Amino acid sequence: MKVLKLKRWTKALLNEYGIRPKKRLSQTFIVDDRILESINRLLKMESNETILEIGAGLGALTRKLAESGAYVLALEIDDNLVKVLKKVIDKYANVEVIKGDILIFDWRNVDKIVSNIPYHISSQIIIKLIKNMNYRTAFLLLQREFALRVVAKPGNRDYGRLTVIVSLRANARVLGFIPRRAFYPKPRVDSLLVEINPLKTPFLKDEEIHAFENFTRKLFSERRKNILKVLSKVTGMDKNDVKRILQKHSIPPDKRVYMLTPMEFLAVFRELYI
Repeated sequence: MKVLKLKRWTKALLNEYGIRPKKRLSQTFIVDDRILESINRLLKMESNETILEIGAGLGALTRKLAESGAYVLALEIDDNLVKVLKKVIDKYANVEVIKGDILIFDWRNVDKIVSNIPYHISSQIIIKLIKNMNYRTAFLLLQREFALRVVAKPGNRDYGRLTVIVSLRANARVLGFIPRRAFYPKPRVDSLLVEINPLKTPFLKDEEIHAFENFTRKLFSERRKNILKVLSKVTGMDKNDVKRILQKHSIPPDKRVYMLTPMEFLAVFRELYI
């Protein structure tokens, strides 16, 4: 489909079934076929692979995925969209439509994941993908401001707790820019296509994630203060004891929280909690 044709197709389906996109679910649909084709090419699907599509919506991308011959798990939480989706992909025997919530969905034996991530649960989905790394790669459409948080470098204004956790469990990179006009309804901001590849041997272990989340959340609540002061405050430790820990790992005590590297956060965390 060309851009205008896909947009007309999307609007026609929504009108036919009396569906109004729900803001509370951050529902927007890709209406630029070139974006769908690009995602499909990047995925390089093989017929023996299984792909999980989070938020399959009306099935525009689902059909392209199905044409590769791969087995597609099309996950959608909205009852109304599930009904439409089943009809749109009816002829494809290699697509399984699942009515469900990604935040509680337990996927198994998935090779690749793709999604136009709902903005209101972006952080929760990213964390779940980082915790449950039984897939090879994920291609995610994320609103620009959020995507920059995922791939930011230490010292950058977008650098935060999420960046640190992701980088200790996976490699993340931006693949391309997606303008807001490529979606219907048109969101207020542009998006970026982000690729996430789980590390074969994560630096942050599975059993450490929960405590590390809490640890970094406390530190980044005072991101511009020096690490000595913040660590002493959140742990209740004497500053001299904290300073010895920092010196052990060659971390200047006056270094600001948002300047620490992910590995420095991990080193300090393990000194305090293991």
